[in-house]
Formats: sequence, structure tokens, C-alpha cells
Amino acid sequence: MKKRIASFFMALCFVIVMLPTTVLAVGEHGISVSATEVKNGDTFTVTLTIPAISEPLSNLDLQISFDSSAFEVIEYTKPAFAGMSNTTGEANAVGKITCMHESETGDNDLTGLQSGGTMTATFRVKETAESGSYNFEVIEYVLDSIDENTYESVNRAPAGAVKTATVNVISATDPYTANISANDTEFTVDDEVAVTVNVGGAIGSFASAEITLTYDPDYLTLKENHTLNGASMTVNNGTIKLVDYGETNAYPAAYVLNFTAAQATASATTVTLTEAKFSTAENAISSDLIDAVGKNALSLTVKNADLEVTLPVGGVVTGNYTVPYGDDYTFAAKNNTTYMYYDYTVTATMGGQAVTAQYNGDGTWTVANVTGDLVINVTETPKSYGVTVNGDNTVTAEEIARVTTSANTAAYMTALTYTLPNGLAATDTVDGYHYVATVTVGGVSYIASASGLTYTVAGTAVTGDIVITLSKVIDPAESVNVTIQNSNEIQKEGTTVTEFVADKNSQVTLTLVPEVGYTYVINDGTKNLTVNDDGTFTVDIGTTAVTINVTKTLDVTSVNVQNYIQLNDTVMWLVTINGNGTAEINGKTYSYGGQNMYWSSKYQAYCYLVVAQTLSVDTAKAAIGDTLIEANAIDVEYNMDVNNTNGNVDANDAQLVYNMYQTKAYDGFDTVGMIKFLEADLNNTVGVDATDVQVILNNILNITG
Repeated sequence: MKKRIASFFMALCFVIVMLPTTVLAVGEHGISVSATEVKNGDTFTVTLTIPAISEPLSNLDLQISFDSSAFEVIEYTKPAFAGMSNTTGEANAVGKITCMHESETGDNDLTGLQSGGTMTATFRVKETAESGSYNFEVIEYVLDSIDENTYESVNRAPAGAVKTATVNVISATDPYTANISANDTEFTVDDEVAVTVNVGGAIGSFASAEITLTYDPDYLTLKENHTLNGASMTVNNGTIKLVDYGETNAYPAAYVLNFTAAQATASATTVTLTEAKFSTAENAISSDLIDAVGKNALSLTVKNADLEVTLPVGGVVTGNYTVPYGDDYTFAAKNNTTYMYYDYTVTATMGGQAVTAQYNGDGTWTVANVTGDLVINVTETPKSYGVTVNGDNTVTAEEIARVTTSANTAAYMTALTYTLPNGLAATDTVDGYHYVATVTVGGVSYIASASGLTYTVAGTAVTGDIVITLSKVIDPAESVNVTIQNSNEIQKEGTTVTEFVADKNSQVTLTLVPEVGYTYVINDGTKNLTVNDDGTFTVDIGTTAVTINVTKTLDVTSVNVQNYIQLNDTVMWLVTINGNGTAEINGKTYSYGGQNMYWSSKYQAYCYLVVAQTLSVDTAKAAIGDTLIEANAIDVEYNMDVNNTNGNVDANDAQLVYNMYQTKAYDGFDTVGMIKFLEADLNNTVGVDATDVQVILNNILNITG
């Protein structure tokens, strides 16, 4: 008979209350069952014990999951504490019980926990439930309160070890059942490993037994002390033999064998119950032992303990603060879109010894094969660039020398100013003239802001060598100056201009060469000008200088927001935008909340995922940056390798997609990165569901059509 193991998951959110001089001590929570062995049709109660806490709380959140194929909820009782008038909760057939309290005012209004409390649920064993062990686990326990000094949520209870309670379902058709279970399935080296032999069945008791288990001594070391209830034990090269006889044993009469995790496993190690036979004292008169139903194997993983990572104070780089033993560790510059404008000095030690952090060329560094605690130090220095002043054939070397700059070199994030010579020479008494200067930064034209004759290149724009080119413009008596502000996209007779001279009382035709993804409003100081389909527009010139102001705005009219995945308590939304029709903009990408968006050939748009209760189009527009980013967008690959294992497609890719739309606690991107969620939309729908899993399965099974 097939054994099923159901997990009973609870998440309880708790917060450690910070008092002025002491930290509140909170007792351990626990879980218990009213009966450890039941039969089809029986009822039993599962109780969550909530320890006493004297401080008031702002939030309390519980979640229980159970195997609805084996159990159904008969009655559910929520805890009742003072201040919980707005508590919500439900018990439903999909295997979940929830209880949630959230302060309506953001205050610590939940009181009355001084004596602790309980949450209980009464279950009935379904007639169709199969024999086996069903584990009920509390894997998380959280309470929230608001710190009155910082107004931030604070943990009020320690994160205790996993709590487990087990119920064995015994089918009336099985004389004896036996299986083994462990206190966990993942261990670190030197952890205690307890393997329990669970006995049950319709006969109800036994007096004699023979039980055989096998294990791998390379990974598990058998200890000396065990719970054998009078049975004799022999051990031979990874085989354990238990022989019991004598007084009648009532169920569960479990045998507990104690091991120590010896070394890390490359893959799971197995403890197997290979033989389990039982008999009553009466049956021994004329019959052999009866073979039990349900013998099984346990897969246990032994890992080295996670190693600690110490990152520099100040947030120069970001990364996880732990790394699994033997894994590569990667950390990144916090300035993930401007890292190329900084120089970094990186040093690292592993277990106290110097080690190399290899730069990956994209603002990230990697320490390979981590086998000791890491300490990483990083110094971030803005890059410096050259400043050059020259002139065209309208000016002399002496005139060029009269251009002054605030520094001989320019550093990223430090503004550079330059001042032009006065426009009227002392010896010039007939015609006036003025100086203009064009500026390039890293070879790209830049419009500096002006204050009189002094111009400023903003610190954020100092991303390459700066070249200032001086020109002299003669001012004829019947001409006026035309200045174009805030634009590098206006041309006159095929040449980009920011300033020129025009005849008085004339008309000048200019051309807007727009950057893809932006909209433009052009104003001559009195009115907005009409731009024709070919980009041309006409400026009326009077008798005074004209200033043309160009307002350039990122075009967000194509922003769209769609429901992508319904999560446990919130929603994952897909945000798309493309100001270039259906084509990707070469060398550019949009940003969302300061992070670069991705390019999807499926949506023919840039895309990003946002986790929120609600997300309007207007909110999404506000989060998209006001300029395109100088970077190639990362492409969303739809190659079915969702877990990104170098192109290998297997059942684990299908499992990951299943986990996504089943919301296996993936309410954010810390566990599963955003790119994996985007690459999981494998069919022609927007979102992730069972049809995306089918695409992968069809590929693995070579099913076409």
C-alpha cells in the first residue's frame, strides 16, 4: 500500500519587542495532537500552543496546511485575545487554515496574551485515507509589534526549531503496519538524527518482532543510546537488526535509533526499513511472524553549515550574509546601473586567509568554492575624466586660454563649471560678437546649464572625457540670437544646433530629430510650436533674441498592467512598456523603481514584475524612470530552462513552474529571481499556470502538436 506523508505547515509572524533596557523573553510555541494513532472515520484535535507574551502586538498571522486527501476539518477555533475584533480566518477544502489579525490603526492594539493561548482544529480521518504517517509541523512563528521609537516592525519571539507532531493512520485491512520517520530531512554535520520506527495495524498490539534497517556509515554515525523498549540490537556494517519478544507492546511502541550526521553528502543518503515482522504472544503458538505493510526508505541530506559573510558597512555592495559551504559567492555593486563610473578596490579573506574576488565585468564579483567565513572590504571611488578646452577657426589661442574651468579633471558625481570670455572686446567698436561653446561628454553632445557666462556640467553627467569647443559668433546689426535650451535633438540645415543667429523679422525652419521613446513640446517663449510629421517646425523671428525651450518627456502611454500570478496573500503584476512600437530600442532600456527592465520578444515590450495587493497603470507609470537607461536590456529567454541550469530542460523546470502558480511561499524574488518568473510564461497567455507546465512536459516527452 502506498504511504503518503502530509506536511502540516504553519507560519506565525512574530516580532521581538525592544524595551528601553531589556529584551522580552518569549516561551517556546508547540504543536500537539490528541491521538497519535487513528483509523478511518476517527476524529482528533490538533492544538497550536501560543506562549505568554506581556507586550501588546500590532499583527498576528497563522497559517496551517494539511493533507485534504486524508483529513477534513470538522471544527476550527480561532484564538481570542483582547483587541482581535477584526480578526479574519477560514478553513477550506484545499488544505489550509488561516488566522490573521492586522491592526487597523497601525498601533499595538492586540493585548491579552499574558497567559498565552491556543488555536485548535478538529479533524476527521476520511474513509479513503491510506495508512501512513502524517506529520504536522510548525515551521515558522512570527508576531509583529511597532517599535514606538522607530515605528518599524520588530520581532517579538525567537525563531524556534521545527516542531513536529505525527498522526499514524491505520487501515482496518492491514494486520500490521510499519514505517520509519526522521525528525527532519535535512541536517548539517554533527546534527543529531533520530530515526523512529512507527508500528501500528488492525491487530492492535504485538509481543514479538524482527526489524531490519540499513544505513550508510560514511554519512551517519550510530550512537550508543537508543529507545528500544527492551528489544535486542545488533549492528553489522550499516545493517541494524532489532529482535523483540516478551511482554505485549501497545501501539505505537516506537523504536528510536539515534545517529549523528558525520559528513556532507553529494546527494541524499538513505535509511531503509527493509524488514518488519510482528506477532502477538497467542499467535506465536502456531504461526510465524506476520510481515508488516508500509516499509519505506528515508532520503536524508547532510550539509555543511552555512558560512557567514561580512560585507562592508555603508552599503557600497549588496549580497547575502550567508553562503552554503562549497558554493560560489557573488556580490554586486549597490549602484547597479552606474557601477561603470566608479573604480573599486576589493579585498577578501576566507577563514582568515586572503582570497581573490574575481570581477565579472558587470558590477559583480565572485569568490569561488567558499569553505570558510568570508570578510569582504570594498572601496568605491568615482572615476576621473579628462577636461579639454579647444576652439574652431573663428577663435585664437589667446581666446581659448580665456576659458576657465573649475578643475583640470572631472569626477563622476562632481559638477564641472566653465566660464566663457566676455563677448565684447575692448578694441571692437563697430560690430558686437559673442562666444558659444559646444560640449561633448564621452564623445556625446551635452547641453550644459547656463548662468550668465558660466555653464555647468552636472555631476551625474560626468561619465567620460569632457571636451569644450569655443566658437565666436559675429552679431550683425540686423540679426538676433536664437538659443535652444534643453535639447540635443534640434537641427538646422542638417546640423545639430543649440544657438545660432537669424535675420530680424524672418522665419526659420528647424527639424526635430526625436529620440525614440520620448515626446516633445517645443515653445518659442510665447506659444507651443507645431511639429510636422517629418519633424520640421517654423520659428517666427522678430526684433529681439528668441529662446526656444524644448520639454522632453519619456513616453509612458504604452504602459500596461496585467495580473500575472495570484500569490498567497497578494498578486504578482506584469508591467509592460514600449515607446518604439514593437521593436527593442538599441542600447537602451526602461527602468522600474530604479531597476532595469527586461525585454520580452513574446510581449514585444520591456517588462517587469511587481508584487502588490493592487497596481494601477498610473502607479506603474510613476515608478518608471523619466529617462531611458544607457544599457542593453536583458532578454527574457523562453527556452523552457526556467531554473537556468545552462539550457538543460528536465522535470525540475516543470516543478518550479508548478511551485510558482501554486504559490509555494514565493511572494517575492528573494528565493526565485524575477527573470525565472518571466521565463515561465511559455505559452501564448500572460501569466503562469498549468498550461506552461504542460509545454515543458510535452518537450520532455517529445510530444508535438
